[in-house]
Amino acid sequence: MLSALKRNNDGDLMKNKYFIYVVSLIITVFLFNSSSMTVYSENIRITVDSLNIKNAKPEMINGTIYLPLRNIFEALGWDVRWNPNEKSVTCSLNNREMYFKLGSKDIYIDKVFDLMDSPLILIKNKSYIPKKIITEQFGVKVRWDKKNNIIITSDKDTTSITVNGGNNIVIVGEGIIVNIFEPYGENTINDMISLSNRLLSLNNAEEALKKYKKVLDNISKDEMPDIYAQVLNNMANAYSKLSEYKHTKNNINNAIKFYEEAILYYKHIEDIANYSIILNNLGNAYRILYDVTGDKSLLNKSIDLYNESLKFYTLSDYPMDYALIQYNMAQSYSDVDNFDLSVDCLLEAKEVLTKALEDYTIEKSPTYNALINYYLGSINFTLQCIYPLKETSNDIQSYFDEALKVWTAESFPMNYAKVHQYLGFMNMKSYENSNKKEYLYTAKEEYDEASKFYSLDRSPYKYAQINFEMGNLETLLAKNSNNGKAVLNAISYYEKSLKVFNIDEYPKYYKSVLSAMEKLNDLKKDQLIKVKSL
Repeated sequence: MLSALKRNNDGDLMKNKYFIYVVSLIITVFLFNSSSMTVYSENIRITVDSLNIKNAKPEMINGTIYLPLRNIFEALGWDVRWNPNEKSVTCSLNNREMYFKLGSKDIYIDKVFDLMDSPLILIKNKSYIPKKIITEQFGVKVRWDKKNNIIITSDKDTTSITVNGGNNIVIVGEGIIVNIFEPYGENTINDMISLSNRLLSLNNAEEALKKYKKVLDNISKDEMPDIYAQVLNNMANAYSKLSEYKHTKNNINNAIKFYEEAILYYKHIEDIANYSIILNNLGNAYRILYDVTGDKSLLNKSIDLYNESLKFYTLSDYPMDYALIQYNMAQSYSDVDNFDLSVDCLLEAKEVLTKALEDYTIEKSPTYNALINYYLGSINFTLQCIYPLKETSNDIQSYFDEALKVWTAESFPMNYAKVHQYLGFMNMKSYENSNKKEYLYTAKEEYDEASKFYSLDRSPYKYAQINFEMGNLETLLAKNSNNGKAVLNAISYYEKSLKVFNIDEYPKYYKSVLSAMEKLNDLKKDQLIKVKSL
């Protein structure tokens, strides 16, 4: 699995500079159903079934807008109870509960801990909470546009609201709270996008997604279609990146959804460059979805998308893009057992990337140098598995060693782990091709190093994936040495992987783990290993 190459940064790999990314293969945002309308800025009026809220005047305290807790919650049908001993407020409605404590930012929503931006306060013996927590829990947003008055973006029917802007809170039918705010200016939006892109480049996909969503809150497809499409593509990239670590099937389906929406825009305006970038990104997304589902029809889709992308990203005009797409396509061809075409693609990519190392030295472009070395190590090992090359295993290892000079555990921990995981896989495959036992011990060392960076809570997919691979390694050790301890280790690793791999989210892996465990049981019987006696 490979990381993203970013456009529009110092030391660009490509001669063209685009705002969005090209994502190379390594391996829930909810867009409101937008209904825009103009609301005339006269007096504050609510023309749908309104809730009667008395004395709910907002207060500005230290730059934070506060609302009276009891007035708002009781208007929405909640029961509000003040505990004078704890100095806390509990709000309940049916099976829902929210708990606040005076002077504290801590909040429990249905017994799940969260934080407010500012604490619960008392004003004239009344509890006040930050406006933000109200709108986050119950609200939709109304965007104040000075030029065109109000544009409403909502997933509910709010078509009869008229307001006068400012920091108002309006409650309409069905208990919807409408938060009215002034959107960011264009410079601020560009800054937010730049920050989001930076977060994504640092592998902080979750924070990047939060920022991208905030950008979408402040723009519309009609007003800024180019920026809107760019943000959609980068959100898709973030979901694709996130799928490497958790909730893979859901995240990659979100990525596909956003790629497909963005690609329609670029096709419509005949922006072939960005259209072709997203073709590659979408092809990668289908490959990831295949990896967890096992649906080979997705591979054929990815191959079609890569081929379409290569109509623009030719070898002569965009050699690096061309090489990366060839590399991606090689993996799809390999998984549909078309090894001849896979080799052709790998050789094309190898030639370009080898030449690129002359330009992207570790001194001038360390990040790109590491990435290219990683690709070349992977390409050469894959080719060696298919037919012998002049390069020895040590020659191939040297590419990864070069990458690790940049991707250290301190600076790039996840890339560092990725390299060691691949080296574990490479040594395990080298054992299968040569039957040299020392490869298994080297593989174990590499997997042990990589596994230090994959925790169940932060990177469940990687955690499960590496435990599955380590289970396969221990199975080979058991076969090689009739080792009962290795059998126990393999079972333990497989069981850990099943903490994440399930039939719904990861059907391909789930079935593979069960099959591996079944074969392990057969091995125990064949070798008459008495596991319980150990």
